[in-house]
Parts: sequence; structure tokens; C-alpha cells
Amino acid sequence: MTERLGFYERVLRALLDQRLIERDARVLVVAGGEVDREAFAALGFTEVTITNLSQDGDERQDAEALTYPDDSFDVAVISIAHPSAESQGIRTVLDEVTETHPLHASPHSIQPC
Repeated sequence: MTERLGFYERVLRALLDQRLIERDARVLVVAGGEVDREAFAALGFTEVTITNLSQDGDERQDAEALTYPDDSFDVAVISIAHPSAESQGIRTVLDEVTETHPLHASPHSIQPC
């Protein structure tokens, strides 16, 4: 298991334990790939859509111009490694397509965006 995958799974477990997310939540992973897929699958999530401009995603979507209707997902995730992850534009887009507000997870805490 890679360090990133281990961290990812710890964050998801913490969110599950705190009841901030459920395994049947409609999850959108923006700019995602295989690590995202592995982490959610390992913890039993069933409705995960992974987007990326490359072949890594289930769907090709631009992180700052998502085409989903408002409230299409319960939770949105973006890797902090993605160049758009800290932009206000991406936070606005993720807020629009989710029913709840996005969360920012770092090695030290889980905070609302």
C-alpha cells in the first residue's frame, strides 16, 4: 500500500466514523485515478464517479467546468495535488454539484472548505 493510499483510506474511515459520509453516498472524484478508485472500493463505497481529462477517469470532465446538474452528488473530492485544488473556482464548482459542502482533508485535520 502506498503512503497516499493509506492516508486516503484513513481519511475516509474517519469521515465514516464521524458519520460525515455514508458508503452509499453519491461521490464525485475530480481529477481522480486508480488510487481514488482503490481507496473507495476498499471501504465499500458503491456510487463513485471518477473524472479526469486523461483516460484515468470514468468520465472526461474539466475540473473547473463540470457539466453535472446542481446537487448531483452528496460528496465531492479533489486531490490537493491537482493544480486547481486550491482555487476559489474549483471550490465553487464542487459546492454546486454537491448537496453538502466539500471537505478539505490534510494529514492533520478534516475541515469544511
